[in-house]
Amino acid sequence: MTVARLCFALLTVSAGLARTQLVIHLLTLAKLDMHGLSGESIATLRFLVQAQALFMASTHDEAASARWAAFAGLSGAAHSRSKDSSDLFRRLSTATLSAQLPQLAGSRPLSPEEVADALAKEELNGYGIMAPSGPEGERRIRGTALYPKASLLNHECLPNVARVDNFDEADVNAPENTAVHFKALHNLPAGEEFTQSYFPMHTSYHVRQQRCQDQYGFACNCPRCKEESTWPSDDEADNLGDEEQMEVEREAGSMGEEAEQDGDRADAGYIQVFLLKYVCPQTDCFGTMVPIQAGSSLHVCNMCGCHRTEVQFLADLEAAHNDEAMAAA
Repeated sequence: MTVARLCFALLTVSAGLARTQLVIHLLTLAKLDMHGLSGESIATLRFLVQAQALFMASTHDEAASARWAAFAGLSGAAHSRSKDSSDLFRRLSTATLSAQLPQLAGSRPLSPEEVADALAKEELNGYGIMAPSGPEGERRIRGTALYPKASLLNHECLPNVARVDNFDEADVNAPENTAVHFKALHNLPAGEEFTQSYFPMHTSYHVRQQRCQDQYGFACNCPRCKEESTWPSDDEADNLGDEEQMEVEREAGSMGEEAEQDGDRADAGYIQVFLLKYVCPQTDCFGTMVPIQAGSSLHVCNMCGCHRTEVQFLADLEAAHNDEAMAAA
């Protein structure tokens, strides 16, 4: 059995004086033309500024050229929001043409097609960078980052690795603070594919299916989805009588039974125990619990940082089993 810990570097454009100056110039000028943009569109425009700076620097700088090649090699979302990128292109082009830097003479703005392609690549491959929770505990995203190698990890609704980052670690300096690590949730057989979840694991079956199709262009057919596709929807469950609902619950299995996954379809007990073990127990966090280190029984949330021991998990499992037994009584 093996335990994985993978590290991936950020596809960054900030290194180099010319690129830094260009980003500052573009951001300053672009701010003059952000009227009427939503928060999401402003974040998208800032991403395009970074992409434009990297593209222009790639004609003069070997490191920037390698980064642009890595970015250009990414696949893009098949059905991307970039189809409506004409307004953002206009704003970016105006700012770029107004930024006169002698270090980048001879460069050109991105074309409309290149802007649309850049947005499609970001949509399919970008990782959300989470900000500290809001005053009401809500999850907030401060931006996105691109990790070309990490984006090769496929999706699974019951993943075997989870992302951990150091963005807010005061004692970690650049560039290490922009690296992301993927830790195995449990021991993995040699040769097993590493899989990540593209969204929080508590997300419902129908929402997961919709997001996989709309954002990533595939229908998820993982063992969890195969099982949950047989469950009644929330509306259907509300319309079931008490006896029918109890029959559905008996067929789905209980948490007291041995939880198994046969590789083709995960049973209800396995799914329930997996989510209870690896979804953060803190209210409204929905982060993923990962081992502190290989073989450790102490887990930490990759979102809020809360800790839980194996003993505490078993107590939570017993409490959930008791609640289920009382509900069925």
